[in-house]
Amino acid sequence: MDNQGCAFIGTSALARRAQPRQLAMTNANRGENPGSGNLSQRFRQPRWFDPDRNLKVGAAGKVKRLPRYPVDRESAGPAISRKPSAGSSKTARARIREESLEKRFRSYLVQEQTLFPPQFYALRNNWDEYGLDFDPLEPWDFEAEFGRGADAVGYGGVVLDVGFGNPPDSLIQMARTRSDTDFVGVEVQHPNIADCCILLERYRTLRNVRLYHGDVFNALNEMCPDRSLAEVCVFFPDEFSHPEDAKRRLIRPLFVELLLAKLRPGGRLRIATQHDAYARHVVEVMSRYPQFWGGELLQRPPDRPATVAEKEAMQEGMVIRDFLYVLRTLKSAEEISRCML
Repeated sequence: MDNQGCAFIGTSALARRAQPRQLAMTNANRGENPGSGNLSQRFRQPRWFDPDRNLKVGAAGKVKRLPRYPVDRESAGPAISRKPSAGSSKTARARIREESLEKRFRSYLVQEQTLFPPQFYALRNNWDEYGLDFDPLEPWDFEAEFGRGADAVGYGGVVLDVGFGNPPDSLIQMARTRSDTDFVGVEVQHPNIADCCILLERYRTLRNVRLYHGDVFNALNEMCPDRSLAEVCVFFPDEFSHPEDAKRRLIRPLFVELLLAKLRPGGRLRIATQHDAYARHVVEVMSRYPQFWGGELLQRPPDRPATVAEKEAMQEGMVIRDFLYVLRTLKSAEEISRCML
């Protein structure tokens, strides 16, 4: 009897000890106040939400990205045609941006969009200086943004780096070695943008880098002026090996047709991949456009920066394949070959 009574008393004590925790969790799920004894309530920080950045800061100091895409939205459609009034705020323009982004055929894989405090503060403190916003009513002006025009002596033009990844060493390396060229990094993963802001904050001398957070199709279609890009770099894009997902690959007819309008005469398209199936896909797509001439390179270009994806692929025994395509112009062969060097 004594042993049974002791066992019963011990069970009741454990139940009473677990009851406040279960009650607090139940109240938290219902949206009620869990009480002053709950740790999450005592150390809770105020919530902050910025519609222009789509960020949300939680109690633990982590910054989470909110969903940016409407569920039933397939394409930009008539969203761009609805111009806001003269007194519209950034919130209205952010709403147009949210409605104009395309969700159905993404050219990238969605990853976790959680920011840690160092990334969040670097993004908040440096975005006004290095960030480019999406506003269909105000396309980008690279001459005003970088402070130098196409007629400057020795100017290398604007290079669009699509998906610089994490860590963003490729974009930083190219910006440091080619100081006479301006770079625009396009990235859809929020942590990668934040890490790049951390490096730009460390290298304060780099003034030739700008960042855009969003899909490259919207950047090319709405924001880049015609014949304004000297080079487009696509290094190690997502493979999408499944046959049903092949239509989501970045190198597709829509992307090439946009480049025909945005690249200046003699502009270059550089592609690097470690997947043989993707390399065959590149050859198949680019063979449809006689406006580009070029193909696969026999050797690795010395000016292509080393990336983590390349290192991992070489460790797995994969072969890196590089492609170079140049937009045909009326220039002489000597001028075009000089641009390729």
